[in-house]
Amino acid sequence: MSRGVDPSALPFTRFLNLCHYAMISNYDTIVYMVDPQEYGARTREVSQALMKGTPKPGEPPVWWDGDEEASMSGLLAAQQLGAMVR
Repeated sequence: MSRGVDPSALPFTRFLNLCHYAMISNYDTIVYMVDPQEYGARTREVSQALMKGTPKPGEPPVWWDGDEEASMSGLLAAQQLGAMVR
């Protein structure tokens, strides 16, 4: 590294801090590498969702696709983490 830090010698928590710093320091470069139309579409989608406000108690958030989708995404995440899922 530029300051003479050996990442393999760091404790795990310090290594994660280093990874976070590397991601944040390159954020502007990464954002500009994204397709401008896609970036604009995602920005509009997020701003529209924020304009709807927070859901009332008992209502699902705007990004909720239903119980089936939530269940499948949870099972997929468990499989990717190595859990035995039937």
